Amino acid sequence: MPTIIPKQLFLKIFNEETCLKHKCWLILAFCSGLRVDEVATLRIENIYPNEHKLKILGKRNKERYTILPDIVTKFLRLYCKENHITDKQGYLFISQYDNQEHINSKSIINYFTTLKVAYNLDKNISFHSLRHSFATYYLMNGGNIITLKSMLGHSHLDTTNRYLHIAQNFNNLEGIKYV
Repeated sequence: MPTIIPKQLFLKIFNEETCLKHKCWLILAFCSGLRVDEVATLRIENIYPNEHKLKILGKRNKERYTILPDIVTKFLRLYCKENHITDKQGYLFISQYDNQEHINSKSIINYFTTLKVAYNLDKNISFHSLRHSFATYYLMNGGNIITLKSMLGHSHLDTTNRYLHIAQNFNNLEGIKYV
């Protein structure tokens, strides 16, 4: 079963983070469901704030769209302003070694590893857990499983269905009296 990060814990980590670039990495995965490679290779021209969507080139170069909530747009704009990014094309997160290349995914994973230590996170929690959390909370808030399949870029509905099991709240079933 996928490991998810409780919303309160995510908010604590996010709000205590001081680096805007790191905040953007976290919020893109948690609020838009991006994989680490997709965060690293996000292109400016694939951000559509007016349509509230991101165009993603995922696994096996499969193109898909996912949601872009206003809060994500806000932080991406702040990041661009802080870093004087005015180009309408190119990678959003640039490698510090090669100005034309995107950041290495390992840099993002290494950053998340420092978070795991700092917050004493469960060993099963990884950067990918942010994506799992996105999917789970999307369904918990009434999202459609077919739409989620498309946003996550899954080829098979069975892959997406695993989130149904952890998104269900079996603690308050109507009609059952608890002792």
